[in-house]
Amino acid sequence: MEDEDGYMALSPQPSNKNSARWAEAKRTQGNSKLIARYKISLGILGAACVVLGLAVIALIVFAVEGGLCKGETRGTAASATEDEAGTLKSPMRAHGSPCSEQMAIHLCEPFTESARCKLCPNNWVAREGKCYWFSKEKWNWLQGYSDCSRKRSQMLVVRDWAEMEFIQAITQEKYPVWIGLNITHLRNTWTWVEGSALNQTLFPLPLPETGAGCGVVKSGQVRSEMCTAEFRWICEKEAILF
Repeated sequence: MEDEDGYMALSPQPSNKNSARWAEAKRTQGNSKLIARYKISLGILGAACVVLGLAVIALIVFAVEGGLCKGETRGTAASATEDEAGTLKSPMRAHGSPCSEQMAIHLCEPFTESARCKLCPNNWVAREGKCYWFSKEKWNWLQGYSDCSRKRSQMLVVRDWAEMEFIQAITQEKYPVWIGLNITHLRNTWTWVEGSALNQTLFPLPLPETGAGCGVVKSGQVRSEMCTAEFRWICEKEAILF
């Protein structure tokens, strides 16, 4: 091609070496984009795996705590009965259920096909389908009440003399312990924390004249004390029976 002066105008052409470098650069750029997309995909996949893992863990915890086995492993002291040998059992157990059988294998000691388990948390004392926790600290009545609530339990409600004797054996009558008994302002009578009135025939306790409106157990007797005094306390809740 000639210009206006009659000279040939040459268009520079890339050499083979430059063409190879240009192609290599394009490939490198394409690979970088591919790697970036791959990393993003791995990140999304990793996040999905974490979410799935947390969901599986939550499902396992839910199952262990009774969500999936609620009808198989949870019983109450009211529904529990005794067989001819005096062994406490619960009609709530589903024989042959994989969930209840696996829990029995791991938690009942020794395990037999007809095992009747009464399970309490660690550091709780089991007795006739109930679990008891005895504090070592000394707090006032309201603090003890709140502590039992945090433990998903309630302050002790003494229902009969057999239970009173059990409490005496544990405390050895050395010190008073708070129980779930106080005078409510609405009813102006001794009332247990679950709402029932104190059986005055079983445990006679007159209304105090000094404002001592909270109950303790000491030396096998129910007594009144100032609610601001500091004593040990007892929590109770139903055991898991299966």
